[in-house]
Amino acid sequence: MTCSELLGNAIKGLYAAFSKYPLPDETCPCQCCHSADDNALLHAAPLRQLGWHHLAGYSTEALMVWGDSDCYKHFLPRIFELVVTDGEHRKSPDRELVFKILRYGEWRTWPTPEQHAIELFLRAVWEAVLKNPQREERCRDIESWICAISQPEDDLAPYLEQWEDDESHPTCSALAGFLLNSAITRSKRQGRNEFWAERDTQYAQLQDWVKSPAVREKSNAPRRNGRRATSLRPRF
Repeated sequence: MTCSELLGNAIKGLYAAFSKYPLPDETCPCQCCHSADDNALLHAAPLRQLGWHHLAGYSTEALMVWGDSDCYKHFLPRIFELVVTDGEHRKSPDRELVFKILRYGEWRTWPTPEQHAIELFLRAVWEAVLKNPQREERCRDIESWICAISQPEDDLAPYLEQWEDDESHPTCSALAGFLLNSAITRSKRQGRNEFWAERDTQYAQLQDWVKSPAVREKSNAPRRNGRRATSLRPRF
């Protein structure tokens, strides 16, 4: 993903919001699942130099079988930074599993500045996703990102409104491809991202949105920023 100025500032905001949480000497991985070597991995380099080969396992198991909330908050900025800057690495975990930890950790009960930093980050991520240049399997990538965002967010409305209101060509093109190719646009669930399983309410919200009059109007608009838009007939 291209790291825009907005996203770069959001990442800096994460580091600032969670800077008060020091690295513990012992991160307490479950002894049934991990060894002392796993704890050593998290101490192998300064926070901003840690990579997926250090953090991949922890990023999807934190709080559940590895460490407490303060420990997780120490690593959170670097984990989220890697999700958006090194998400194609062969050791990178599924972004949906990484963001799911927020829900497990009940992040909406955290101090307001921490919640705010995460909110800004997620919104900046979504903007970067929508404005990314076209590439193969873009539709699947967009669904993966909105599914990942749905893991900690109970209400997708702000993100869908952001997509609906953005008139830039990349964003309109992203909507066109999504409506034509995503399983979201079908009434059945075959082919949908498997990580929606625990987020049926958010999945239904997304399905209702793609069927809304506003989205139909946007998808069938003759021009967007001087370019001819694709006339769509979504499959619903």
